[in-house]
Amino acid sequence: MWSFVSDEQAGNWRTVEISVEETFRSATRTVNGPCAVGDDGVVVGRAKNGEWGVVVEDGPGADNRALHAVAATDDGKRVWFCGANGALGYYDLEKGERSNESEPLGQTDRFRSIAVVGKRGSEKLIVGSNAGTVVSAVADGEEVRFGAMARPAGATAINGAVGTADGVGYVLDESGDVFRTTAEEGWRHVGVPEAETTYHALDAANGRLYVAGGNGCVSAYDRESGKWTPYDLDSTTFYGLAVDEDVALAVGGSGSVYRWHDDDWAAADTQTGKNLHDAVLGKHPIVVGVSGTALEHTSNVW
Repeated sequence: MWSFVSDEQAGNWRTVEISVEETFRSATRTVNGPCAVGDDGVVVGRAKNGEWGVVVEDGPGADNRALHAVAATDDGKRVWFCGANGALGYYDLEKGERSNESEPLGQTDRFRSIAVVGKRGSEKLIVGSNAGTVVSAVADGEEVRFGAMARPAGATAINGAVGTADGVGYVLDESGDVFRTTAEEGWRHVGVPEAETTYHALDAANGRLYVAGGNGCVSAYDRESGKWTPYDLDSTTFYGLAVDEDVALAVGGSGSVYRWHDDDWAAADTQTGKNLHDAVLGKHPIVVGVSGTALEHTSNVW
């Protein structure tokens, strides 16, 4: 495994004041700006004027089930979230309303990952649980139709999920196994080769798939060639990833943030020792973590 960490600092980060103390578990990008979800079912968002506020206080079912993952439709107008005891639902930014779709197909396990592809009202999603189940669904306006349940990883927890524009879905299990599926094909294994740590995060962009986990491990998968490239960043545990066309962020323990840009990984000085769980790129990049921690990148230059 190669080490690719440079001495360059990956930009400046400032603390964002959000009036909640719950731990954030996941974040995504919406038409209004970044959005994060966490314990007690809290959903927060950044308005276009830069102010942060609580969008949903107590989860899709108003029962304070913790939320572990969030993903938005391609147009950013509907935000899906999932979490403890089968919690599942969405917040519609156009209508300002939430919808409760919890316990699909009778599933009451903890949902740990979610992927959404398509525009509001016609999106497709896959949701992965700590028991290894993957549930698929298709939206038709406000109606949600759930498909068959699968177990591509057996009983191993599904820690990550992502969908691509060309109709391919990927999930990552806790052991570092990545599986792919399409509407025409079943699930099949594509990596990670010689995975020797627990993996927590998965994202995709620009023809590549990224996974991250313990012992500073990040690996990239070229979807065309089928080849994996491992990166050894440091000894931290990474919990979250965000990837777009030319930038990637890996975030984790003790305030760790690593940025990939111009084929180079660089560490950021976040001025926090708190664990970070996820990241969002875009116009206003943010990272989120324990006890309401949120940091915003202060420069357009990486």
